[in-house]
Amino acid sequence: MELDRAARGRLRWVHAARPLVAAAGIAALAAEGRPLRSDPAQAALIAAAALDLLYVLVARSIRDHANLARLEIALDLLLVSALAYFTGGVQSVFAYLYFANVLAAIAVVSPRAGLACASGATVLLSAITVAYFWAGDRRESLPLVSPDQLRGSYNQLGFALPYLFFFSLSLHLVAALAGRLVAELRRARIFTDEILANVSAGVITADRDGRVVYANRQARGLLGLSDSPVERRPVAEVLPESVHAPVRAALEREEETEEEAEFRAGGRVTHVRITSSVLRDPDGTRRGNTVILTDVSLQKEMEETIRWAERLQHLSQLAASMAHEIRNPLASIRGAIQELGEAEKMTDDDRKLMSIILKESSRLNELITNFLEFARERPPVLTRCDVVPVLQEVVTLLRQREDSKTVSVELDAPRDLVCLADAVQLKQVFLNLGVNAMQATRRGTTVRIRAYPATPPDGRRSQPGIAVDVVDEGEGIPTEAMDYLGNPFFTTKQGGTGMGLAIAGKIIQAHRGRLIVDSTQGKGSRFSVWLPAAA
Repeated sequence: MELDRAARGRLRWVHAARPLVAAAGIAALAAEGRPLRSDPAQAALIAAAALDLLYVLVARSIRDHANLARLEIALDLLLVSALAYFTGGVQSVFAYLYFANVLAAIAVVSPRAGLACASGATVLLSAITVAYFWAGDRRESLPLVSPDQLRGSYNQLGFALPYLFFFSLSLHLVAALAGRLVAELRRARIFTDEILANVSAGVITADRDGRVVYANRQARGLLGLSDSPVERRPVAEVLPESVHAPVRAALEREEETEEEAEFRAGGRVTHVRITSSVLRDPDGTRRGNTVILTDVSLQKEMEETIRWAERLQHLSQLAASMAHEIRNPLASIRGAIQELGEAEKMTDDDRKLMSIILKESSRLNELITNFLEFARERPPVLTRCDVVPVLQEVVTLLRQREDSKTVSVELDAPRDLVCLADAVQLKQVFLNLGVNAMQATRRGTTVRIRAYPATPPDGRRSQPGIAVDVVDEGEGIPTEAMDYLGNPFFTTKQGGTGMGLAIAGKIIQAHRGRLIVDSTQGKGSRFSVWLPAAA
């Protein structure tokens, strides 16, 4: 398993500390008057410093830092044992480097590695102690150990064995306690990192020296930062002034602040709320800042949508009021014209003009009526509605129209097509679509109305529903007009008002349905209404 970034940082600290410990050991041995050239202990310390340099060079060119760390811990264990062997065994001051060895194993590798290192140190130190007492008991010499060093060691097992026991116990106790502490710290850090990594807001922290300490994935995305590491890099380098000036300022302030800014990342503008918190030492000294970045783009869009909706609602109410006020005098005008039309002293030209006035006023009254119907916010009363009887009634009404003499209407609908709908509003929808189709189709052709079960036309859901197609055989809808279909007062028919399709679209939307238009030039058009089926 590869070491994480924090463990690699601790391994670099071990690399930095090893030559310092070696230098201190060499100085201590030199102070005792031990010659450098012939002293194996000093040679072991020099070897430790040389190996440390080799470790640093190897670490820069490999990726498997975990096995390198284990190798270093094992070699350090052997080097400390060699130092203890050369300098008095169990009573050597260098034996206490075993504790540093154990702590390094825990910090860099794992708590289990620390316990293994403590056990290995116990075995090696016990072997050295046995060797010393064996040589002392038999008056023998040990390789690379001076006779003075051997004679200076205590020669009573009654003292050495308890000392070795408690030394070993101390090693394992330190390994256990330090391992548990490191495990708890790692668990807490992992838990904290998971929270910060998965929180919806961006979090970025800088120290008092102006260097980035932490930045989660959301902060990188909101600020448009690259995936390269940003920790320990200067804030000025990570966050350019020209792009991230508000965040840089928030990371340097002495007080908590909150403001909003815009950032351009990934080709879009993001509205971000910037909240700064100051991190202080117990004595009140500032030691850094944490900035929380919250994406409020959706909130801004919703606020803008609400403002537009309120404006449209006011405009709709105003337009409806105006239409109502126009409708009243229009009725009076129609009544007056009709009275005048009954007068005896009227020429044919006067009657023709009055007929035109009545016809146009009727058209204007129809337009205002449709507009009021469109502007009126009357929610549908949704009940279980069988679509087939509604369509049959619509077909009956269409066949009674004047233009049904040249255009036929056919219905193809199976039974049991039930949806949640307002039957009255649904009838208005299909009647408007049917009238439009009859007016758009060519003489002698057929308007076909077909109903069938169907899923939503966008294909993103598998929700059951029903579809009703109204198909004509007209000239089709011009391509440039397709984007304007359904807008009030837009029409491609001569004499049309453009309100029928607008009202139908509004009713379909209120029913959570879909209206799809498919038109081919010279062949006709198909208006397809999809409605969710009843449960």
